[in-house]
Amino acid sequence: MRIAAPAKVNLFLRVFDRRPDGYHALETLFQAIDLADEVRLERVDAGVELVVVGADLGPSEENLAHRAASALLSAARVSGGVRIELTKRIPAGAGLGGGSSDAAAVLKGVAVLYEIPTGEGLLRGIAARLGSDVPFFLGRSPLAAGRDRGDVLEPFEPLEEMSLVLVSHPCTSRRRGPTARSTRSAV
Repeated sequence: MRIAAPAKVNLFLRVFDRRPDGYHALETLFQAIDLADEVRLERVDAGVELVVVGADLGPSEENLAHRAASALLSAARVSGGVRIELTKRIPAGAGLGGGSSDAAAVLKGVAVLYEIPTGEGLLRGIAARLGSDVPFFLGRSPLAAGRDRGDVLEPFEPLEEMSLVLVSHPCTSRRRGPTARSTRSAV
């Protein structure tokens, strides 16, 4: 299975005080854009295997895509596993939601691969635990207002297509250059 995991920009962002859970309260307007990572999923006998192409993102077990697959397989008590091949095109650490989008793509894809009856509740619950941007990428609309820590969403009709220029300064991006990394772990 192959899934595009789009980047997002915040068309508006207002950050408030830190909440007791460590997150900041915020108001934002998320907009998905055409820049996307590619997520390929394949059923395997057991565990979660992650191969990352295009960037060194650190230990696989800490990657949101790996964590998403592990969490869903565990919650659904699936006996099989999944191999994830993640081709990174979204710069890491640039605020474009690449990791969050990858996690949402994995949640949706694994649910389809294993025919997991999820409804909105199971995936959204896991998504919210993984990170504030992940629930946005589960949504059907490419445009949504986000409140609270960004996970309380109000979808809107898509905007008219327009051009956008993104600039990612090297100091704000953790991307370290093309590499491939593969690890496997048990769920």
